Amino acid sequence: MNGSDVKTSAGISDLEARVSLSQEYGDAMAGEQAAQRDFRGPAAYSQTVASLRLLWESRRFLRRVAGAGLVLSLIIALLILAVISL
Repeated sequence: MNGSDVKTSAGISDLEARVSLSQEYGDAMAGEQAAQRDFRGPAAYSQTVASLRLLWESRRFLRRVAGAGLVLSLIIALLILAVISL
């Protein structure tokens, strides 16, 4: 990647150049991110609980699918081994 970087007149690539932000913009972004964290807290928690509950309720199906995948991949591996050893 070093060879493909275009160097500027200062000798640094565009990827290495620092972006300067004003102090006011940084403060506004920090406040907005804090507000979003506070707003999404209960909704994200309830969504996580709902997802975990769905996984727990379908655990038997997931176990069967994983077991079938294991058996099928074992059969395929043994068939490949049998064909190679011929």
